[in-house]
Amino acid sequence: MTETKNELRQSYRKQEATPNQRKNWVDYQCLKKELRKLTSEVFQHNKNSKLDKKQFHKLQLCFILAFHLRYPLRRDLSTVTYSNDPPPEGNVIDLHAQKLFLRKYKTSKTHGEKVYQFTREQWKLFSWLRKQHRLRGLTGGHLLYNTYWKPLNPNAMTSYLKKVCKDYMECCKGKQIGCCLLRHIVISWKHRKQMTITDRDKLASELCHTPEQ
Repeated sequence: MTETKNELRQSYRKQEATPNQRKNWVDYQCLKKELRKLTSEVFQHNKNSKLDKKQFHKLQLCFILAFHLRYPLRRDLSTVTYSNDPPPEGNVIDLHAQKLFLRKYKTSKTHGEKVYQFTREQWKLFSWLRKQHRLRGLTGGHLLYNTYWKPLNPNAMTSYLKKVCKDYMECCKGKQIGCCLLRHIVISWKHRKQMTITDRDKLASELCHTPEQ
């Protein structure tokens, strides 16, 4: 058992995909291309009008992908709220600073607080998503919602992502793109020229991730 465990750990340190991951693998550049296509489609709608359910979830998927393809977190994005006066604890978006403060996540004890600066594209998508929350009367400052208009929770995040990716992105048809696989795709793509364990550990730390996970 110890031998098997060590072999598995070495596989994780090399960021090798499992058979299931290889079956559902989607190229990073393909995901970026699909994101641009989906974003262009969403932006054709009037952002001052209330989107229907399908359009809303396309917009939400655009935001999730725009964030995860740059900062591949776990399911912690579903625990984020936003406020003009963010509390000193929890995972929150500071609307003035345009930053996401991540304080509660799986490896927070070792990695501490993480701060992510929104890019222009991410902030544009978030601002439109926030406007849709107001138009639909979705209060409470929750960032993400499920198909029943309830705040999305971590346990449902992967299932939600698998569904909307298959429904709205061509390259994901017949695939199971959950949070774990999406993170694996992004980190592995970023690792492609970083062959040393030290470089991988450094990048993994920045992304609240460890090579063994």
